[in-house]
Amino acid sequence: MKVIIIGKNEQITNSLIENFKFEKNKFNILTKSSQELNFLDSIILKKNLQDISQSIDVIINCVDYADAEKTEQEKLLCDQINHRAVKILADFCRERNILLIHYSTNHVFDGKGDIPFIEDNKENLQPINYYGETKLLAERAIEDSNCNFLIFRISWIYDNRAISDNFVNTIKRLALEKKEIHVAQDKIGSPTSAEFVASNTIRFIKKITLSNFNENQAIFDAKFLNQIYHLNNGQYVSRFEQANQIFRYSKRFGNMIELEQIIPIRSISQQNLTSQKPLNCKLNNQKLNKILNLNHTLQKKYIAVFAHFDKKNIVDDYAIYYLENLKLVADKIIFVSDGDLSEVEQNKLKDLCHTIIAKKHNEYDFGSYKRGLEKAYEYIEDYDAIIIANDSCYGPLKPFNNIFQTMEYSDCDFWGLTINQDGYHFHLQSYFLVFNKNIINSDFFRDFFKKVKQEHCKSDIIKKYEIGLTTHFINCGFKMDSFIKKIFEINPTLDVASYRFIIQNDFPFIKVCAIANNPEIKKIIFEDYLKNDSSMFKYIYNHTKKIKDDKNLTITSQHSNLTNLTTISQYTDVMPIDQTNLLMKKIKKLKKIRKKYLQAIVLLITLLIIILCKIAVRNYNTI
Repeated sequence: MKVIIIGKNEQITNSLIENFKFEKNKFNILTKSSQELNFLDSIILKKNLQDISQSIDVIINCVDYADAEKTEQEKLLCDQINHRAVKILADFCRERNILLIHYSTNHVFDGKGDIPFIEDNKENLQPINYYGETKLLAERAIEDSNCNFLIFRISWIYDNRAISDNFVNTIKRLALEKKEIHVAQDKIGSPTSAEFVASNTIRFIKKITLSNFNENQAIFDAKFLNQIYHLNNGQYVSRFEQANQIFRYSKRFGNMIELEQIIPIRSISQQNLTSQKPLNCKLNNQKLNKILNLNHTLQKKYIAVFAHFDKKNIVDDYAIYYLENLKLVADKIIFVSDGDLSEVEQNKLKDLCHTIIAKKHNEYDFGSYKRGLEKAYEYIEDYDAIIIANDSCYGPLKPFNNIFQTMEYSDCDFWGLTINQDGYHFHLQSYFLVFNKNIINSDFFRDFFKKVKQEHCKSDIIKKYEIGLTTHFINCGFKMDSFIKKIFEINPTLDVASYRFIIQNDFPFIKVCAIANNPEIKKIIFEDYLKNDSSMFKYIYNHTKKIKDDKNLTITSQHSNLTNLTTISQYTDVMPIDQTNLLMKKIKKLKKIRKKYLQAIVLLITLLIIILCKIAVRNYNTI
């Protein structure tokens, strides 16, 4: 299918281009800027459109003169770009039998009342600023042109690129510059990422396409065409609430943040603005939701691979609880057990997991990840990111949703919950990782997991896969991030002081091996965090009792092979903390001794060189 995207450097354009890259076998993409086509001159625009010789199936118009302040001062320019040029585009699409996809705005409504506006609302279809007027005129021009069209009304768009001009980046910038900012608390809308808009635009095109994508002329399902749809994620917040969420994310980056307080104000106090803006920016998306299932609280769509191991091949209650919560953020869960689960155990999972793979492979969690990812690749076209997680944790103690909403503001390629640094190597802990689509579709990602094989030594697993994963993707040029914005010397989930810090910063898990082997962490959990959570208390109590009853088992996962471990981070996933701390002191002492030893060797070599030089000079003088 041949698609032209008009509007280079627009937020949505860039996200469309990135998402179409993963659909190369279906779409042939061409991009043109409004300057190339000349949206400012109607006559030249018509000529430039007619000069397009290719057979085109879809035109996506992302061009938008959206500065509501400037539009009041530059009305002719705004009308030309937002309305008249769009009318010419619609007429061209009718002549060539091209499907026109156009993005409109919530500004076509007056913003009165509290109820989200539906597509057919005529009563409130009365713009209160000139920008909204031009966008409404464009909608009507498209409808009157008799071309095949889809109009998506959107609002509060943002992306995470630093160059983008949007509310999110404005708050991030102000957080670095000011100690106090004022944000409207009476403007309510749905913050929607450009990624969300782009991915669901493509999903919709695929949904309504009846013909083969490689045919000369695309055929679309007529019942979906020539309609207006509201495209957002259906979650509404005030600008004040959104600013606080952005601030909480930015604050995790540390000392650069100057901002101390966000003060809520009413929009009427912003007297310096030359144009009115609607207060109620809520768009009811139920019409499109019935087609695409939009109403999850996250901007991205996730598929999860969950690695399981139990010595007795049992799926414990705590793992079921984990999966129930994971299901709230992941549309599909692929469950992979390194064991031959009985039918009874597999029946526990049928309502939670899309696919169950239960076969002994002896390749640890990464072997399960490898097998789960091979299955996940079959569905990846419909998803924005993959979660890989394992059953080495109790939890979540807090909703996953809050974590994902926070991390969707990050511009990283992959992220985890905690990170430590061992020497020169970063270690993003692999018990919970999220990979975005651009890294998933790279050869680097697929080759890494394809090479996972059985290892007989835990240290090899850690070097190659645990630490190796983070190092590999950083070296490949991908950007990582961590929910807890602090780099620790050792695994923070197993150290008492570090654990207090991360749990106070919304860390959602308790590592099974930590609570099984560390009385101090156990005390923190049971006394401070589980007093009012009887169900989680029960899950942990029952499972730790099971561990205690099994005299040959010190931890629940396969992490008990401790031969030939060489670095402190390799020990910290598997050892009790008191032993870990003692080991760390010993290693530090050994490093100091080694350093002094090396200094002594360097000194001896230097003295030897000096002596040899003196002997050589003496022999030369004698000659």
